[in-house]
Amino acid sequence: MYHILSALRNGHDLSPAISWAREHSQDLSLRGSNLEFNLARLKFIELYTSEDLMSDSLWEGPMAALEYAREVFPGFGARYGKEVAGLMGSLAFPIGEDADGSPYSSLFGNGTAWEEASSSFTTEFCSLLGLPSTSALYTAVTAGGIALPILSKLSRIIAATRGSWTSVNELPVETPLPAGFQFHSVFVCPVSKEQGTDENPPMLLNCGHVLARESLEAHARGKTRMKCPYCPGESAPRDARRVFI
Repeated sequence: MYHILSALRNGHDLSPAISWAREHSQDLSLRGSNLEFNLARLKFIELYTSEDLMSDSLWEGPMAALEYAREVFPGFGARYGKEVAGLMGSLAFPIGEDADGSPYSSLFGNGTAWEEASSSFTTEFCSLLGLPSTSALYTAVTAGGIALPILSKLSRIIAATRGSWTSVNELPVETPLPAGFQFHSVFVCPVSKEQGTDENPPMLLNCGHVLARESLEAHARGKTRMKCPYCPGESAPRDARRVFI
């Protein structure tokens, strides 16, 4: 992986990444990944914008891109027809001094394309191995750093009000994290306000509302039928089903 990443980031060499993507094409397709096409598109753009110092012709790059497109793009036509059509249309407007005059100039102005390709490759490579694309230590330290100001403020409030932290298995405040740090759905019982666990999982009532198992058992104790705490619906406690979130 690091050999391919070094080629992408430091050498702007797409060949190792393209070879890897072709080798794992089926697995990537099953995941709905765009990596293989994105690498091919970047290679097309690289050829299109390449300059031959021995030639004064503006068409050297587009002709090289055309040969590459004839070889590679037929395999992407079904899924990426619109994108391929745009790339092929750009061949009629060679990049020169008046690059902005081309209706396809936006295809060639992405200054972060190589870094995006590197990031996408890392994610897909690790995903196929069942590994996270970033280290667990980095994730834990970064998430802790984001949450620290909130917990520090809570600590000051508790000290000022002489309160106490009574929660054992949960934080007393929300600590919002970016989407990249959210890996699992979390269920919080609307009755007890406690987070669900394997021992206290969410249970679906016939009416569609979900309670934690302990709340369900407490609400239904001694009853053959119970009323939902949130609607007029009634059901037998034994009919509740465990929900996997």
